[in-house]
Amino acid sequence: MKTGIAGAGAMGSLFASFFIETKIDTVLYEISPETVNCIKNELKIITSGNEIILHPVISDDPSILAEADIIFLFVKSYSTADAAAVILKAAKSGAIIVSLQNGLGNFEALSRSFDPERIVYGTTTFGAAKKSPSEVIFGGRGSVSIGGVSPWAVQKVSDLLVSAGLDVNISDNPERIVWLKALINAGINPIATILGIKNGQILENTYALQIQESILKEAVAAAGSIGLDFDLSMLIEETRSICSKTSVNTCSMLQDHRSGRKTEIDSINMKIVETGEAAGLDMKYNRMVSLIVKAMEEINHM
Repeated sequence: MKTGIAGAGAMGSLFASFFIETKIDTVLYEISPETVNCIKNELKIITSGNEIILHPVISDDPSILAEADIIFLFVKSYSTADAAAVILKAAKSGAIIVSLQNGLGNFEALSRSFDPERIVYGTTTFGAAKKSPSEVIFGGRGSVSIGGVSPWAVQKVSDLLVSAGLDVNISDNPERIVWLKALINAGINPIATILGIKNGQILENTYALQIQESILKEAVAAAGSIGLDFDLSMLIEETRSICSKTSVNTCSMLQDHRSGRKTEIDSINMKIVETGEAAGLDMKYNRMVSLIVKAMEEINHM
């Protein structure tokens, strides 16, 4: 079984390390020449009190994925459609495509290039951040939740992940688990990004908590409009629990902003806005934080 990873960011590099350490034949495709050159020298995974040095096979040529039986996408959500078009030309016809990306709409974007039977999607709660193009700070172990149209494809991906020592949950409703993570991210990432604070500091700010509750209330209503029912009080509790568990973490959206990169606000809060407004709902809090984050992006590029 040969595995491919598209996107050698923090999470793609971390999963590559899981696979390589357990002797799974793994290759990486990354469009940034700088990242490719750095990782060719070495990939360093930094954990508490330990460093793991690896030497992955990596290229900026998508043909490196040609023999992969399973290809994981770890690109930003706004790059999913473009990455899918490139991978489609390079991948063999039977390859399974896996999305564990943040945000909403990734399955739909992949479905425009691949047969849905070949797509497995879901979420992961592993934490990681890039210290440099070839250095990853491992933020803590988590699990992977996946599902898809084809039980056979889902099981193949589950077997691979389990063989790499990861905890895997198989869901018969992957859309719900993707939405759950998006709702939690919607209640954390824009607030931390706008205020420039770590996740745990949201819990220390009375006004930030009020904004968070308003965002989540709208988001639950938007999800309900497409038949996904979430309990608001339980979601608030879970979101604040995540803030506590990741209290010292800088969320990925704030990392992107500080690095001058585009954020994933469009596939998180703004996608929730579009869903809610299509049902005639008032989404003023999610729309406002989305516009503020997008304004911050524009300032970055002035």
